[in-house]
Amino acid sequence: MTYRYEEALVKTCIAKARRPRHLIELCDRRRRGGALDRLNPMQDLDERYVTWLPSGAEKRSRPFIKQDAVR
Repeated sequence: MTYRYEEALVKTCIAKARRPRHLIELCDRRRRGGALDRLNPMQDLDERYVTWLPSGAEKRSRPFIKQDAVR
């Protein structure tokens, strides 16, 4: 079972090659937790909609989703 907003997030912001895996795992009761954990750091974002911002708080950069992606 996926929620509409999760499915919309995956279809809009996740790289096309990785979308099927995310959607399948969100529907699988056993894999759902891991799939949600992978959405949190947003490592599979479609680069067309992302500008990477440096972060002084951590070693790696944090993504910033452009406004065009959420419309």
